[in-house]
Amino acid sequence: MCKDHFSASQPTFYCFECQDKGARFILPWERHRLNTTKLFGTVLEEQDVIVTGRPMMDEERTKLWMARYCIKTDVFLRDDQILYPPKKTTAEWKGKKALHLGCTRYVESEAQQAVHIAMLYPELQVVWWNAGEPVLIQATSRLNERNVRDGALL
Repeated sequence: MCKDHFSASQPTFYCFECQDKGARFILPWERHRLNTTKLFGTVLEEQDVIVTGRPMMDEERTKLWMARYCIKTDVFLRDDQILYPPKKTTAEWKGKKALHLGCTRYVESEAQQAVHIAMLYPELQVVWWNAGEPVLIQATSRLNERNVRDGALL
């Protein structure tokens, strides 16, 4: 659940501390209220940002690429200075950064990273871009006897 001041929900009980008495909360089934534009638009909207796995040392090259394609939005690059981090590490950073920025939806072009982000951050709506044919990804890291039988995933 994400805290905001725009949602319709004002629960009388919740399992975390909140100092703002007028705060409202976005429940997972209400995320679409913040993203009122087309669900998977191909044009970046004013509120969209780019969270990339590229390191800060690629900032100039990244901004030149964005200018060439007339992309005018904020971009956030990794600041860990690791040249080739594992995909799971990059996915973890992207998800954390997206949540820190207040994002409720994340579009990822790389399938493996999309699955990792969805698994690590279920509060994000994760979409694998899939070369322009978007796929909503939902994942869990928990396997139990209900979804595994005789060693096979059900």
